[in-house]
Amino acid sequence: MIEESKYALNLLKKKDYYISELYKKMLHKGFPLCNINKVIKDLVINNYINDKKLVHLKIENLINEKRYGKKYIYNYFEKKHISINLVYYFINNYYQDIIIENKTKIINELKTLGKDDSEIEYILKKKGYEINE
Repeated sequence: MIEESKYALNLLKKKDYYISELYKKMLHKGFPLCNINKVIKDLVINNYINDKKLVHLKIENLINEKRYGKKYIYNYFEKKHISINLVYYFINNYYQDIIIENKTKIINELKTLGKDDSEIEYILKKKGYEINE
């Protein structure tokens, strides 16, 4: 298990990983499943990996910097095999109002640029917004 721990820590020196990403990398490397589970458990206990923190930071970035809507954000985390319940919690408890404000700002910016309703609807859908929200 020492080799698995060294491998995981070496990866974490370079960047933060979600548990599912680290698990997948270790599995791909050919480490035994039982050892991977033990290493990941130790890393979580010692706070070397923290999905909750990473999800919160990424949602914050996707909403505040990129101005994406809920649907885009849910799909992003689903592809990474991250708990949708965790994503739902953060969006609904911290970011619901900001998402609505962003949508309104995007609509106003697009109208200022002379975009028609169908173009606005297309752009909103592409960014993960529900049209009838």
